[in-house]
Amino acid sequence: MLYADQSPEDVLAKLAPVMPEGIELKSCFRDEESNMYSRLANLSMEIEFTGGPKDLAGACKELLDSESLRIERIKKGKTREIEVRPALIHLEILEIVNGSKKLRADLALQSAAIKAAELVELLGGDVESCRAKRLGFRMIEDFTKV
Repeated sequence: MLYADQSPEDVLAKLAPVMPEGIELKSCFRDEESNMYSRLANLSMEIEFTGGPKDLAGACKELLDSESLRIERIKKGKTREIEVRPALIHLEILEIVNGSKKLRADLALQSAAIKAAELVELLGGDVESCRAKRLGFRMIEDFTKV
């Protein structure tokens, strides 16, 4: 986030010398969009949790094959039911070790987004053990990874 009005060329010139080795800035442009979140298409996450079904692959397939997945959320003291199935793009099991399960989840952000803990709950896992790490975003315009 910039707090001063600078040209894209000035920003590029200031950032390029301080980028880590191996990362090269190719271009920079002024983004007139006020809400960056509205321009994100999807998010990739790594989610680790305990508990859940013995057949995690089957449970993931069942979620992805579902026509509808509804969850309840409390907002401003009111309970709402939200359809989150459109948010699930892909689920991949990365690792299962000593009861700990690790998934990669690709989640759409333009529909009602699903939180990592909500996905773990849908899989029957222990929500309290849920840890999530963002792996990257894809933008709507050109689907580049951010």
